[in-house]
Amino acid sequence: MQTPPIPANEAERLAALRGVAVLDTPAEADFDRFTRLAAKLFDVDHFKKVNDTFGHDVGDVVLQQVADALRSSARTGDFVARWGGEEFLAVVADPAGAQRFAERVRLAVSALETPAGRVTISGGISPVQRPGDVKRADERLYEAKRQGRNRVLGA
Repeated sequence: MQTPPIPANEAERLAALRGVAVLDTPAEADFDRFTRLAAKLFDVDHFKKVNDTFGHDVGDVVLQQVADALRSSARTGDFVARWGGEEFLAVVADPAGAQRFAERVRLAVSALETPAGRVTISGGISPVQRPGDVKRADERLYEAKRQGRNRVLGA
C-alpha cells in the first residue's frame, strides 16, 4: 500500500526536515529530467512504536535525523523528498548504483543516535520512466518489511 504525501500543514510543522523537499503530489518529481532513473522508497521501521513510546515530538526529531542522513547520502542531481508519513523517496539518474546508494542510506540511518535509540529503515528500489512506476519500489519496500525489515530490496 502506498502512503499518500503529507498535507501542507504537516509539511510546515515538519519544516525542520532541512534540505528535503515535500511533494504535494507524486507527479511533482521531475521525472522528465533523466532518460533512465531509479526510485528508492524508504520507510522508518516500527515508527508507530517510536511515536507511541516517546511521543510525536521525539518522532519528529527522528524523522529529521533520517532526512539528514538521506540528504547527506545523496549526490548532486539526486532528488530526495518526504513521500508521506515516515516514508522518503529518492530518485537518482544512476540505476546501476541504486543498490549501493540505498545501502549507504540504510547504514547511515542505523548508525544514528536518536532520542528514541537505534532506528532502522527498509527500502525498495525500482527503475522508473514515469511517475506511476514508483509503485514497484513501494511493493519492494513492503516485501523488505515482510522479510524482517532493516533491508533494501531491488526490483
